[in-house]
Amino acid sequence: ELRTVRGLAEEICRETGLPMPEIGVMIETPAAFVMADVLARYSDFFSIGTNDLTQYMMAADRGNSSVAYLCKAYDPAVLRALRGVITTGVRAGIPVGMCGEAAADPLLIHLLIGFGLEAFSVAPAAVLRTRCEISRWTMAEARKIADHALTLETAEEVEGYLTEIRKC
Repeated sequence: ELRTVRGLAEEICRETGLPMPEIGVMIETPAAFVMADVLARYSDFFSIGTNDLTQYMMAADRGNSSVAYLCKAYDPAVLRALRGVITTGVRAGIPVGMCGEAAADPLLIHLLIGFGLEAFSVAPAAVLRTRCEISRWTMAEARKIADHALTLETAEEVEGYLTEIRKC
């Protein structure tokens, strides 16, 4: 589908003389995460939708109270997926942004920076808090935190560690 859309956009731009729009992909499913290297070849950017990606990675409906507790962005499986998508985008030379609750989570911001994330899309009410968190960490600190967090085995361990080292 992505190749088809890119081909159609190129054809329309050739015919009309309009500039080529940027074409990107929302990474919201395990399939998109696994195929990120291929998707990057045809994308001008990635945007990670953390709410859906978390839900689908954990195979648990966040709207179902019986299993919603499993939908935690702190889970090592989710963190590894986020790091993988961000790393793939960086290697491909395309910008990677993130939206969803995790993008504004003060406990995750420095970890996401350590993964290489450069663009956070947050609700207006979270902008100042997010900027504050970003300003408090060096890249070296963020990378060290991210590396350690990925050695942990459970969402609870990750959340506990991030709570313990948080500066704000």
